[in-house]
Amino acid sequence: MYDGIEETVSGYTVQSISNPMYTEADFEFTGNATVSGTDAGSYPMEITAADFVNKNENFAEVEFIIEDGTLEISKRSVVLTSATDEKVYDGQPLTNDEVTVTGDGFVEGEGATFDVTGTRTEKGSSPNAFTYTLNEGTKADNYEISKVEGTLTVTAVTDEVKVQITENSGSAKYDGAEKKAEGYTVSINNSLYTEADFEFTGEAIVTGIDAGSYPMELAVADFNNLNPNFDNVTFEIIDGSLEISKREIKLTSATDSKVYDGTALTNDEVTVGGDGFAAGEGATYEVTGTQTLVGSSENTFTYTLNEGTKADNYTITTENGTLTVTDGTDPGDEEEVDPALVVNKTAENKAYALGEEVTFTITATNIYDKASTITLSEIAGVTLAKSEFEAAAGETVTTTATYTIKEADIVKGSFTNTVTAKLGEIEKTANATVETEAKNAHLTVTKESDVEEGKKVDLGEVITYTITVENDGNVTISGIQLTDTVAGYEPADITANLDKTTLAPGESATATFTHEVTEQDILAGSVKNEATAKGSDPEDKDPEVVPGTTD
Repeated sequence: MYDGIEETVSGYTVQSISNPMYTEADFEFTGNATVSGTDAGSYPMEITAADFVNKNENFAEVEFIIEDGTLEISKRSVVLTSATDEKVYDGQPLTNDEVTVTGDGFVEGEGATFDVTGTRTEKGSSPNAFTYTLNEGTKADNYEISKVEGTLTVTAVTDEVKVQITENSGSAKYDGAEKKAEGYTVSINNSLYTEADFEFTGEAIVTGIDAGSYPMELAVADFNNLNPNFDNVTFEIIDGSLEISKREIKLTSATDSKVYDGTALTNDEVTVGGDGFAAGEGATYEVTGTQTLVGSSENTFTYTLNEGTKADNYTITTENGTLTVTDGTDPGDEEEVDPALVVNKTAENKAYALGEEVTFTITATNIYDKASTITLSEIAGVTLAKSEFEAAAGETVTTTATYTIKEADIVKGSFTNTVTAKLGEIEKTANATVETEAKNAHLTVTKESDVEEGKKVDLGEVITYTITVENDGNVTISGIQLTDTVAGYEPADITANLDKTTLAPGESATATFTHEVTEQDILAGSVKNEATAKGSDPEDKDPEVVPGTTD
């Protein structure tokens, strides 16, 4: 067998001699019975009959028959086997460039280099192909070389590949328009497995308009493994959803105030706060809050959603404003309560005489929305029947007051009565004016003599006169002066004879004086006497006077 070393075969063997008497000693060999060779092949020794010479003359005819011999160097049988290898799919090519030399092998110092091109990435098997190139000095003819290709095998991943599909979520606030969430995200526990390795056959979208939660609801069946390199692929769905939140709305009725005027305070304005209603949606309001009396109360209201406005799309809270009616005493009040809304006073409509009693009817109202004490007070000279009342909220109480007409009222022509009502923080007054009879400044003078009726007086007789001045009007007359006139004589001032010169209505004063009958009176046939008076009323005007006469 070829081993790279020169091999040699020498000599020969005399196989047979036809005559027993003839032996190897009887001839000689004159040739070269040697053959050498290194490479595989057949090397004949090529001895010829001429190389043998007969030396025994006893034999005349000697024939040498050559059976050629050879040096046979056989080829080495070499089996080149590329590696057989296997692995679980890892996304990388499976290669193994090991080549095993078996059989007789190469002679020392000889050999080959190998180019192993076999590769396998995907699941399955394929030959581990290779080529070889004999090294320099390595002759192919010295070898019988056979190739055996190993097998590269990639097996599928059997560990569980868990594909977690997380549905995308979305959130929005309800606004009447359609919202949507779409798509998903992928999480895989094996980095070799990617989204390209599976297909999605469903629809990853969810839409909604109204407030609420809309699940996407993908199914495992919507996902299919496309990669045969993975035998154990499971899909897990993590639910996502479209969340449409309700709009937060705060409905607030108006807060308002005014000074008490006896009418209800209302305000039907409602303010929409927070997120407000979506376009085209809303509500109508029935505001029932009202406050008439002094105090505060909630401005209550209800609401009704408009057609097409869904309650489930809103979180609606309500807040009542405050209606406040003040009594005009609060800081910032620009006006006061009309007194007539608190207290009133009336009397019979007629002309009242001096000394006549007037009865006034008084009403007072508790303008507060809680029980209050009403205290009434009058001006001097007016007598109240009752001055204090415990009045319920809004209650009107009634009483009377009396007054006697005085001379000053006559002079003035009227009497005005003012009542004051106090309740809470306020005091209000009410006036009532009654007319009086017209001023009548009037004096009536009467005169009497001591002469009996029908009697004739004589010359020189003294007549005594008694004069009465009566204030029969309705005002005081002061500074009364009394004069007396006898016919034919100058008037005589006899004021000094009066017992008083100021007369109140109904009062009278008297005076006396004498007259001696004269010749003139006799010639006249009578003594005609007239007394009159004058004075001043409270307005310093002259009163009307009816004189007194005697004859």
